[in-house]
Amino acid sequence: MLRTLLLNFSLLITLAYLFSLTLRTWPLRQDLTFRAQATLTASLIAVVLLLQPAEVVPGVIIDMRPVPLVLLALVYGVPAAVVASVPMLLYRFALGGPGVLPAFLSIALILLVTAAVRRHFDSEDLPWPHLALLALVLFSPNGLPILLLPNGRELLAQLYLPLLALNVAGFLTAAVILRDRLRLVRLNALFQRQAQQDALSGLLNRRQFEEDLLHLQPGDLVMMLDIDHFKRINDTYGHAAGDQVITAIGQLLRSTLRASDPAYRYGGEEFAVILHAPQSGSSEMIAERLRSQIAQTPLLVGDEDSAVPLHITASLGGARHTASAEAQRTVALADQALYQAKQEGRNRWVIHREISSSQI
Repeated sequence: MLRTLLLNFSLLITLAYLFSLTLRTWPLRQDLTFRAQATLTASLIAVVLLLQPAEVVPGVIIDMRPVPLVLLALVYGVPAAVVASVPMLLYRFALGGPGVLPAFLSIALILLVTAAVRRHFDSEDLPWPHLALLALVLFSPNGLPILLLPNGRELLAQLYLPLLALNVAGFLTAAVILRDRLRLVRLNALFQRQAQQDALSGLLNRRQFEEDLLHLQPGDLVMMLDIDHFKRINDTYGHAAGDQVITAIGQLLRSTLRASDPAYRYGGEEFAVILHAPQSGSSEMIAERLRSQIAQTPLLVGDEDSAVPLHITASLGGARHTASAEAQRTVALADQALYQAKQEGRNRWVIHREISSSQI
């Protein structure tokens, strides 16, 4: 029996590791498709574990099938675990024997306990001693319904502690595998975000801008934005105030643009925006909206106790990408339009090869 249970344990750990390899994004996906995949996976693991049980007496078998159901319930809720348990319970019913009813009741009791303690579960912050205690609580009902059998007391005295220890060990080992995998995925996501994101403005950085230019499509608009007289801000209020202005512009761009239109800190006080296939006339509307919001939004710079309102303006230049042009050529045309806007007095926008520009 011990050899069979160790095989069951090995199956659980192997399958938990294989499932962990499917976790590749952070934050963990919560969409219906991934929930369904996780539910199906937990169900299949439970059935596989039931295929290799240890038979105590004829018709009474033990294994580690509750572990994947509990892990699923802790992450996605008890209803998902109930759904996942159906194929396993149907298969256990088909196997027959006096242990069918205790098996059903054990799963029901475990899921009820899981539902009661789930709100206290935090897979990221729960210390290992607390996680081990949680596992003991969760699996404590497992096997208790064996008392309903005629020789239930003798069987329970023989099986309860080994079965509890094995399920707790399987749960903790699988939790280690899944937690470590999620930490790795989270760190990878953090490093990738740091490689793509400008820390001060919160926008994408120039490196990401250069990469995204490779996917520029005809009709897309590249817009360059430059804060007017930024050196004067640094000289008058200090570089800390200049940093606050950069941060504020980043927040304004994120709140104003569509999620599909990325914004970048191009360098210093200059920013870039890629507008994907804007409709005719909308480029001008977006440029004017950005210009006016920057001009009309006073920024508080300095310490909290001595903050002063600062009114800033920005100049913008844009150019549409064409099928015959290189992406860098489109950026150069947008830069030319920006230069024209600054030459004409700043606090305005110019779209390349457009007759009109905003006049302030």
